[in-house]
Amino acid sequence: MSTDWTVRVRMYDVGFGDCFLVSVRDGVELTHVLIDAGASKFQPRPMGELARDVREACGDDLAAVVATHAHRDHVSGFAELDWWKGCRVGQVWLPWTEDPKDADAVALRAHVTALYGGLAKSRFKSVHQQLDAPEPGALSGAAFDLWNANLAANAKAMDTLRGAMGNASVRPRYLKAGDAVSLPSASLRVEVLGPSRDAAMLRRLEPPKRESWPLGLRGKAAADDDTLDVAHDGPMLDERFEADDVMDASWVFSKEALAKMEEKLRRAKKPAKPKDVRAALARNRIRSLRDAMSDELLLLDKLTGSINNTSLVLLFEVAGVRLLFPGDAQWGSWDEWMRSSTLTRDGGLDFLKLSHHGSHNGTPQTAVKQLAQRGLRTMASTIPHAHHGVPKESLLTALEKATGVEVVRSDVAVSNRARLPEGFSATSRWVDCCF
Repeated sequence: MSTDWTVRVRMYDVGFGDCFLVSVRDGVELTHVLIDAGASKFQPRPMGELARDVREACGDDLAAVVATHAHRDHVSGFAELDWWKGCRVGQVWLPWTEDPKDADAVALRAHVTALYGGLAKSRFKSVHQQLDAPEPGALSGAAFDLWNANLAANAKAMDTLRGAMGNASVRPRYLKAGDAVSLPSASLRVEVLGPSRDAAMLRRLEPPKRESWPLGLRGKAAADDDTLDVAHDGPMLDERFEADDVMDASWVFSKEALAKMEEKLRRAKKPAKPKDVRAALARNRIRSLRDAMSDELLLLDKLTGSINNTSLVLLFEVAGVRLLFPGDAQWGSWDEWMRSSTLTRDGGLDFLKLSHHGSHNGTPQTAVKQLAQRGLRTMASTIPHAHHGVPKESLLTALEKATGVEVVRSDVAVSNRARLPEGFSATSRWVDCCF
């Protein structure tokens, strides 16, 4: 790997999750910042191996460790203190919503825990039965979301972070938009863009139609109303769709269950054409969602979205290079900081970590129009055929058209290293972007 760089972003292939190591060079001095370390239930390798790779890359010296939010696919790599013992950590940055001494934060976590508890006791049987699935194909998106948002199960990782991974003299900082932070590197400036303390922002999960990316169903994508705070008010629960572009209900039903449904239709006395099979399945699934599980689905979406919107949003600037790490921030967070930040007026970005794995609600259209200058490099941490159909092809296409640079996906780059855009390189375990 070349050492001819001023700033390097390393995206580790963790499957569906996030782990980014930002390294800044000042002469012979290096400053390393770790942003998240987590993966979904089906990661390509153990989290202990990920920690070992990070420690080797940073020389067991991290200027800062950042956990953008408390979802397991962002923090599970901190679950075991032994993985990090001996690693020096200068600072730990967490969103203000994780502060155990902040009354508003405590109330918010209690609310999220109550939502999770309500779902755990609900009639959401088809989802709960999947939680011990042995492989990704047996797990639906809803089951993943339920597993991912269990704050009680994530508590061990958060305790490791609050304890600065064994560095007893370090106390975590609980950050909000506008807080000042500094790091040892003289050339590195960090601006905290989110989350704000505005409760209304946290509730604004879904973007208006003009800011969203196509979900796949051709129903009401989202009300053209900035106050909409629940997903699937239209697309997931609407019967209006085009059969050729169905985002089928893999969010609720596992692939195994869907395969059985398809086989049953194919064996009917009057076999249907594939296109008609998809249409019939879509009607049945959407009707099932609306009639049998709509309340639980809406609760689940609020649960996962409310945690996403607490994400730390960090803007790094090094020698004129601007890098944005938005965690899994959704519409309310983006709208809030884009209205007040000078970033949209000062020339845009040079690097973007794709928010919320490229979801329809993670990177609004205005952000692409205002921030995606020519040459912008974008990284997306994801897996093939991910839950919810992310990253959205319409988002990737818009970014690539605006920037002239292909979006680099972790799942593609590590297996097809010969076709990476200029400035990128990869091994079988990570992808580097160097400036």
